[in-house]
Amino acid sequence: MFIKYIYHYYLIKRSGLFDKGFYLLTNQDVRDADIDPLWHFVKNGWVEKRDPSALFEINSYLNLNPDVEVQNINPLIHYIKHGQYENRPLKSSNLDDLELGFDGFSSFELFKENALNPPKTLDIIIFPIIDWTFRFQRPQHLALQLASQGHRVFYIKTGFCKGEQPIIKKIRHNIFSIQLANGNLKTQFNTALSENDITNLLISMKILRDLFL
Repeated sequence: MFIKYIYHYYLIKRSGLFDKGFYLLTNQDVRDADIDPLWHFVKNGWVEKRDPSALFEINSYLNLNPDVEVQNINPLIHYIKHGQYENRPLKSSNLDDLELGFDGFSSFELFKENALNPPKTLDIIIFPIIDWTFRFQRPQHLALQLASQGHRVFYIKTGFCKGEQPIIKKIRHNIFSIQLANGNLKTQFNTALSENDITNLLISMKILRDLFL
């Protein structure tokens, strides 16, 4: 049993799906006991259905995947080993709502937040091949690690939105989902960008820069 705990401990640690700060914040008894929060989750937390992070809700995963509950295994371990490759849903909401914990930001709110909290580290822009909600893989892991180091991370969505301004959503602390604006919504990864497309996207990026700098 101890060997299994060790295996699960490092499997979860490498996944980036366990948030130590979140777990301590939401479980005062673990905080007061001054023990390793991940070790607590591996041994007892998942049995007590304590969420490992804001990205993974145990009850939601079990409700959507009843076969996992019947197996009586750690739901997060199941997701890491099987669920993510089988495109199992994490929550019962639609895909846009799976950008967990985000808030819509107006231009005024962005200016206000930046004025109160000017950046002290380099900003990171990630142009991934998958959206944040598609499957939790290396791009999201990198974003989480960079954000934990104090960098603001701008995770660019693979599709475009209508209008002249990008859609900006705060996924979690220091991580923003950015949907660039372009009138040609049919442009995809397997199509070439026209000069007009490039101009629209550059304007969208400049707006993003002006809002955050």
